[in-house]
Amino acid sequence: MLQRLENVYLMLLRIAVILAASLLLIGAGVCIFRSANSFLKSGRTTTPQPIHISAQKLLPEILETKRNSAEGQPTSGTPVAPSVDSNQIYYDRAATIVSSFIDKYTHGTQTISKEKLEEMIKKQAQSQDDPNLEKVYAQNFSTYISKVLTNRDITVLASYSSPDQVFQILGKAIGAFDTDFTKQVTKQQAERDTERQEAIAEKAEGLQLIYIAAGCLGTFLLVVFLFIFIRIERSLRNLAPSREMAASHPSLV
Repeated sequence: MLQRLENVYLMLLRIAVILAASLLLIGAGVCIFRSANSFLKSGRTTTPQPIHISAQKLLPEILETKRNSAEGQPTSGTPVAPSVDSNQIYYDRAATIVSSFIDKYTHGTQTISKEKLEEMIKKQAQSQDDPNLEKVYAQNFSTYISKVLTNRDITVLASYSSPDQVFQILGKAIGAFDTDFTKQVTKQQAERDTERQEAIAEKAEGLQLIYIAAGCLGTFLLVVFLFIFIRIERSLRNLAPSREMAASHPSLV
């Protein structure tokens, strides 16, 4: 009776060990797969949307200037030492357009030298935190100011404006550009920060899954060894009666 119960118990234990070992092995495989996937995701980088200032989008804001509005102040800036760089072509182009706009619509009563305008634009471009943004700023500003100051609505408005109001229009155009540029740079930086945080989280999850997989494999090995020990012990127990019988009946050997 006890032998039969023991056999039933050992059979149930064997089934439990096999199930547990199978589940642990499957769990380890799943964790390893998910860990590899997490590390792959953490290594991926997305290209942020390039900064682009749309003159058409900002024109309504600039055209809010009324012909009878208060006199505006000309934009000013502190000159910096001139230097030649790869962005000089953009500074030169933007300064030429702004200078021509001022000369044409103030009828020569107020002027700003092209050199001073170049220095002002360059100073604003070089004020960006990231050196790569300097070129982006220069390119976008050159294209933007060219489209704005040649826009028909802007030229009509300027032709009916006083010299000070012409500077007000120009100031609003530059201010609208700077505001939109800063907004896009901030958004781009926020996207990079979010992507960096997600990458860190993916790596942390991958490491955690590796630890879980290692635990599953270790437990799997322990269960397998336990199963082996049980089989060995059972085999030795079955051999004991045979040895006793052989010892008591030598003629049977």
